[in-house]
Amino acid sequence: MDLKAISKVTRWGKAASDINSNFNAVNEAVESCNKELSLALGFFESLQDLRTAYPNPEIGYWAYVGTSFPANYYTWDGTSWIISEEKKHPETIDLVDYIESEEVSDPSIILTY
Repeated sequence: MDLKAISKVTRWGKAASDINSNFNAVNEAVESCNKELSLALGFFESLQDLRTAYPNPEIGYWAYVGTSFPANYYTWDGTSWIISEEKKHPETIDLVDYIESEEVSDPSIILTY
């Protein structure tokens, strides 16, 4: 993101223009992040599970596929799910034997303080 420096000594019109330009750049970056997050579909154990859950996704949707981190992630290109060569996280987290949300009727029973 390219932000303009606001000089201590300047005309108000110039400073206001630079401030507005910076605000717009920050706003675009925030909107881009919000869009990216809204396209995330979650974590699926297999590509078939992802295909079943989202048979007609929109372009740009993405999801993790696997049983542990680092996991592959797939993006929808308009016709198929495409695997990315990049891994999102370097840590390894084994997700086998973790409780699933469907198994919890009252979330307060799993909270510990």
